[in-house]
Amino acid sequence: MQETRDIVKIMEDKKSWNKIILLYSPSGVGKSGLVQKLFNEEFKDYLSFRVKVSRSSPDTIENLCYINRLYKEISELAKNEAQSIPTPEGHALKNLKGIALFFYNFLRNKVGIENENKLYESSEDIGITRKKDYLIHVLSTQTFFISIENIQNIDTQSIEILSDILKKVSNLKLIFEYTSEIEDYKDVSTSVVRFMEQLDLDKNTSYECYEIKKMDFIEAKKLIPPTALITDLEKVKEIYDNGYGNLQRMKLLTSDIPSENSPIQYSLEKLDSSERYVVNTVYLNEGKIDSTLLVQLLTNEQDQFLLFTQQKVAEILKKLEQKYIISTISNEIEISHDSIILELERQSHNPTLAAAYRLLTNYYNKSRNEMRDNNVATEKLFMLYLKFHDESIIGILKEIKEMIIQQKYPQRILSKLVYLRDKLLDKNNPNIRISDEISLALLEVSYQMELGQFAEESLNIIYNKANPLHRAYYVGLKVLNNNNSETQDEVQQLIQDEVQGSQCRLTMELMLLSSMMETKGLHESKVFAQKMLSVKSYEKYMEYAFLLRNYAELVESTESLKLYNKCLEIFDSFNRKDLQAQIYISIAMCHSYLGELDAAKEDLEMAVELSEGKVKENMILNNYAVIDMLSGNFTEPVLKNLKDALLLTSNPYEKIIVKCNLLVFYTVKKDYTIAHELCREIEQSEFENYKYEEFLHIVYSNLSFYYQEINNPNQLIYSKEISELQSVRAENLNPYVTPNTPYRLDFLGYWNIEVSRDLQH
Repeated sequence: MQETRDIVKIMEDKKSWNKIILLYSPSGVGKSGLVQKLFNEEFKDYLSFRVKVSRSSPDTIENLCYINRLYKEISELAKNEAQSIPTPEGHALKNLKGIALFFYNFLRNKVGIENENKLYESSEDIGITRKKDYLIHVLSTQTFFISIENIQNIDTQSIEILSDILKKVSNLKLIFEYTSEIEDYKDVSTSVVRFMEQLDLDKNTSYECYEIKKMDFIEAKKLIPPTALITDLEKVKEIYDNGYGNLQRMKLLTSDIPSENSPIQYSLEKLDSSERYVVNTVYLNEGKIDSTLLVQLLTNEQDQFLLFTQQKVAEILKKLEQKYIISTISNEIEISHDSIILELERQSHNPTLAAAYRLLTNYYNKSRNEMRDNNVATEKLFMLYLKFHDESIIGILKEIKEMIIQQKYPQRILSKLVYLRDKLLDKNNPNIRISDEISLALLEVSYQMELGQFAEESLNIIYNKANPLHRAYYVGLKVLNNNNSETQDEVQQLIQDEVQGSQCRLTMELMLLSSMMETKGLHESKVFAQKMLSVKSYEKYMEYAFLLRNYAELVESTESLKLYNKCLEIFDSFNRKDLQAQIYISIAMCHSYLGELDAAKEDLEMAVELSEGKVKENMILNNYAVIDMLSGNFTEPVLKNLKDALLLTSNPYEKIIVKCNLLVFYTVKKDYTIAHELCREIEQSEFENYKYEEFLHIVYSNLSFYYQEINNPNQLIYSKEISELQSVRAENLNPYVTPNTPYRLDFLGYWNIEVSRDLQH
């Protein structure tokens, strides 16, 4: 057909830029078949593979589902193509040469190189930047033809990583399989264009979109199984047309054509209990499962719904494959098409579904208890509990919270928890305690990640004015959602109602102090912090260390170091190594400003060691790059660290800092084209909403440096701003000792506070 000829022509174009072909249609119309035909015939001489992502895969807790699947496919291919494609292990070891020891330790702690040989799926555990680097390296070695299924569900961070990869490789051939919902089909072309715009493609990549229309019935009927013995073709055509050309309806037809149900639904209903049990087990495990694990689960004699032998399992799998319900690739068994998954999602609650659910939840709960690294099991349980609105999710809330906090874009995951909570509340005689536990977990995570809307909705559900924890969050959300002088005055009044010297009052004052440090000058924040430090009863609470840490931002470096060391002692007394790690990041900043760069690197090493991989990766990458640049090192690895830091940063304040560091790098290297773009982005960021003089001085200094280097009169604007800061508010600028340069590099550090559940007791 013409589309095939066009696709082949585009893909085999010898020009060395990336090509993307997006194929869109409702489920089952033939996108996958077309891609398979292209790979088997037209592109058989190239390295090609499909990244299979079922419609249910985005239900997992992790954000990088699509990049993880791409990484897994390429690393698996590397094992079979060892001559031409490096394995992740080989690439990692090769690139460890010349990298500082602490950075190597960071990657080991973040992931564990030794963990790459775990028996279960490990791709999700490997550090984001390391995974991206491996993909870029492999995709640059030769021409790949890659198809990605269900691209319409891709998560935001996968889009960002994919966009970054496309900017760094050439001659990559991608096919996106975009499945549209039938009810949205009239507007699908608009949705497709909007989707492609999200990729932020540059001139290195071109794309074309093609609608895959339903196959002519004369061709489609050839897919009817010979065993169906169909005679009433008019009825079959009606079924085909009603399914918008879904070819799975043809493949699953039987001789007794259903009068109302679709052939897919009818085929599933005709399965016997053993077959249905196997299908539901595969379906509930995200639509695929390792064959060895499936046999192990089904032949386990304890608490079995049905009795199976290995031979019986093999026979059932063979039957299901003959019926086109499952397919087997290597050692993996999967539901053969998303159309079947859609029907399985519509099934009413039944004994075999409940038994399969119990089988999998029992297995993954046991795995959580036996594995040192249980994130995989926790993710599986998360997906299962959500699907069944199971209150058992309460038992894994702590782990879920820790995993969500590591995400860059947790909104989709939080929305699923909101959905579960609302479903529980809709029940007759709902369990309010369980709903409140979920709401509190949502509140804690969304507040920590500065997602004010999620946090406010959760607090409104559980709010009890008599509960000090709720009152503290009420204050925190006021300044988070409306960070201005009027709100701060209102919060001051609320604080006055709290008991003098109480933990709740200290927490509220810390929230206000953080707000002031962004929106007011250093002097006001410093005076307020000193007033807090004068309250002796605060010293018994762990939160006192947060006060010392934030106050250390407002004084000169030698005094800051003394305060940070006191923080280390307090956090040590509460056995909080993770919070000690955060302090070491700040200590590294102080040592750098004092010109003690070797000591600063040691501090970062200590932060990584104490945090056991939970330090934010963007902070390590940015701060390591800053230390290098302070020592005069403006090399490609330094630039890479800054770019990766920006890729992992979502906080707008931190983004401005990283962009300022990048602006300095490109200006020093006289790459004024990119520097100009960064300058524009910084100026359009509304950075002046932040009134902290140190922050403003950093931004003004770097913008002035850029404009001075290109002899642009805008330099005078920022010189004037700097002069005003230094003359009118000189006492509000910390006297850091920095190299004698016209620019100011800056670090990322922790300012947020932890709200203790002890407040509610």
